[in-house]
Amino acid sequence: MNAKPLALALALSVAAPACFAAEDAGRYTMTTVGDNVWRLDSATGAMSVCGRKLDHWACESVADDALAQKAEIDRLTRESQELRDKLAKAEAKEVEAGASKESGPENPSAQFPELALDEMTDFINKMIRRLQDMVRDLKQQEAGQAL
Repeated sequence: MNAKPLALALALSVAAPACFAAEDAGRYTMTTVGDNVWRLDSATGAMSVCGRKLDHWACESVADDALAQKAEIDRLTRESQELRDKLAKAEAKEVEAGASKESGPENPSAQFPELALDEMTDFINKMIRRLQDMVRDLKQQEAGQAL
């Protein structure tokens, strides 16, 4: 049983130089583990597991969590930098807009809310007085008609 994986490793190691003649010598390292052969690409660090699949041999890449995490960290770093740049631009525009409006606000109630409250109170008082005047006029008309 141990002879098959050893024979496979030997066959792969003999066939590898022919298949990868353009590749650097010694780029791939093969190790037998159980019934499978693990292949390490020394140039990229990629791992593959090769084994018998039904009626043929196949190699499958082994996921590398460290590479995936590094890619995610790089993406988040770029995104964070983009957001910092946008924030800096927005703050610069705000400072420019604030400098141009220092001459005085267009609407004084925007700067002084109590002014808007005073205006609203005056408006309501006028409405109440008009309503009272209308009621008084109606009462006088009714009194005049009753006589």
